[in-house]
Amino acid sequence: TNLTQTATGVTALNFDNFGALKAKNSSGTMQTFMRGRDNNYNTVLYYGSGGLRFENSSAEYAFSMFQDKTSVFNNHIYLNATDAELRIKGESASDACSVKFSTPSSGQSSYKSIIKAYGKNSSGKNQLAFLVSDSSSDVSANNNDATMIVDSLGVQIGNPTVGSTPGSSLDVRGGNIELSDFGSTALQHLKWSAF
Repeated sequence: TNLTQTATGVTALNFDNFGALKAKNSSGTMQTFMRGRDNNYNTVLYYGSGGLRFENSSAEYAFSMFQDKTSVFNNHIYLNATDAELRIKGESASDACSVKFSTPSSGQSSYKSIIKAYGKNSSGKNQLAFLVSDSSSDVSANNNDATMIVDSLGVQIGNPTVGSTPGSSLDVRGGNIELSDFGSTALQHLKWSAF
């Protein structure tokens, strides 16, 4: 049975506080899937064990949310505001928060580049690690693939150990350092000062 609103300027459905909409699950049990206003004036949407998804007019997934609270966006995400911020927060002082990047070959699902903030378990401080894998296998980058670590004590480049302390403000270990393409003017030259 369809419910159709034919008149204009008329509210189609009115719900009392904490009123709900329900639907049957695959077992035939009625379950609440939305409350227009709960006791705290929130609008609440309850999704089932199969998750929640939004589709466009071509039935293509735009956004999905799953029972474990993982969310998947199938296109760009824009933050449009003055001084917009993207915040990633762990749950403890020793957590590791990550941003992972993948440009996979066919059949692969690994993340070869990862920027990870490791909690130092000290006043909320963390160390930023750049992990870049050179493996041809379908495995994601890990701590052994660290190319640079950055924390309040300095920067270490060249196969650093995640969690270690840089030896200097700029600590380069292994490999070559190349400085090239400097211009002819004084402002473009590399200058060294006595300590």
